[in-house]
Amino acid sequence: MIKFRNMPITFFCGEEFPEHEYDQFKRMKNILIDKFKGSNENVYLFYNFSIGTKSGWQAQIDMMLLRRKQIIIMEMKDCDGKIKGGMNDQEWIMVKDDGSTESCNKNFFSQCWRQRRTLVEKIKELREEKKLNLDECDHQYMIDENELGKMISSWICLRGSGHYVGDININEKPWFYVTNENELKDTIDRARGRYSISDTFKDSLKVAFNLKDSIYNNDSYYFMENKADELLNIDENQNLSLEIFR
Repeated sequence: MIKFRNMPITFFCGEEFPEHEYDQFKRMKNILIDKFKGSNENVYLFYNFSIGTKSGWQAQIDMMLLRRKQIIIMEMKDCDGKIKGGMNDQEWIMVKDDGSTESCNKNFFSQCWRQRRTLVEKIKELREEKKLNLDECDHQYMIDENELGKMISSWICLRGSGHYVGDININEKPWFYVTNENELKDTIDRARGRYSISDTFKDSLKVAFNLKDSIYNNDSYYFMENKADELLNIDENQNLSLEIFR
């Protein structure tokens, strides 16, 4: 009998990722699953969804990790090597191994700032509409807007061992960080808030963002996605595609 694993993260999405973004998401997803394996935390991961406010703030979110004392927006970037840019630069650049550069077409800091600001404004809006009660969080004090902002981080996650070499002082912008797939598991704990986030709060956000249950909550799907070769003992000479397990 095959015994399926208990998934340490509950996944919710707006839509599944398209083909060109799926590979990086799959790597990051599996890193996070490994990170929280055996944890007693009730961790949620929202992915590939949009949020907007009545006042006009709009953001597309790749991933949002919700832990007991932590909310991290994570923007996936398919960039390896050195990434360079400042807060006010129009575009950041990627410095390749041979010294040549390539435009990233965006200011990653500005993108993270807008995503975080949109989320804060959306949570404030939901609270005013009584669709979200921050007082349900597990602490003895009401979370004010400043404390709410401290609980939310917005990160860039680069492919492989890509790293940031720009002039932004991360210590002066504690909500902002640039990590990569190789370091994600070890750096994920750097962003922790003072207060605890209740499951009711997380569930309220899921409903407000119109997210649906993900296929990754099915242990059998996870098993097929990651263990299909072992399970089926496929002869490498056979012309059999496992695309259905993706």
